[in-house]
Amino acid sequence: MGNTPSLPNDHTPDQHLYQGMREIGFPLGQKIPLGGPFFIEGQEPENGIYEFRIYHLDVKGNFKFFFSFETAHPLRNEFKLDYDGSIVKFFFETDSFEKGLKHVIEYSFDFSKSFQLEKNFSGPLLSIPFLLPSNRKITYLNEKYRYYLIPVDATHYEFYIVASSNEIRCGFESTFKSGDIVIQKINVESSNFPYVMNDEKGNLVIVSADEGFVPIPIYLPSDVLTLAEAIIQENFP
Repeated sequence: MGNTPSLPNDHTPDQHLYQGMREIGFPLGQKIPLGGPFFIEGQEPENGIYEFRIYHLDVKGNFKFFFSFETAHPLRNEFKLDYDGSIVKFFFETDSFEKGLKHVIEYSFDFSKSFQLEKNFSGPLLSIPFLLPSNRKITYLNEKYRYYLIPVDATHYEFYIVASSNEIRCGFESTFKSGDIVIQKINVESSNFPYVMNDEKGNLVIVSADEGFVPIPIYLPSDVLTLAEAIIQENFP
């Protein structure tokens, strides 16, 4: 991957290490460099579960936490980071004493709204990056917009609307790529997998098979609401 800063004071804007592998010890309770301005810190296990936190380090030496995840096993001392325009993808492997047991963990993030310039990853975060599906799959809404779902737990989903940079429809599903932008997040409480359909007036709504679920309208920037109003819409049925 090249040279990765070992201490915050060593970090410079030119140290963007967008791809490669690291083989280092993985002590808990310390921020370990993943590449470029990204670090990870593992916490001591609680009830047998490890928590890992990912941070962004800006050029002024400030760490900004933006994501955490849990595993039943510690991470191995090998990990990978891919950079693709405004998208950053992290690859981790878990470690276990059980022979042949290995689990790959992948997380992708859209940083397009986090920086004034997409390649200025050393600047302070303007907003927390959006989590993407590991396969980046997004589903067609209309000519300009797509969506995807992130399950949070058994009864909670996060529904994201994407402004697509591709104006040509390429099937029902496509792949989130650099130039696409997440413009809205809608929180959905549902024990069944939510989906999109048209209501009796032809408007897009989020629905669920849950008894008593109230359809959630999807407001796009071309609708009656302004873009600013649409972005701050957060629905809890």
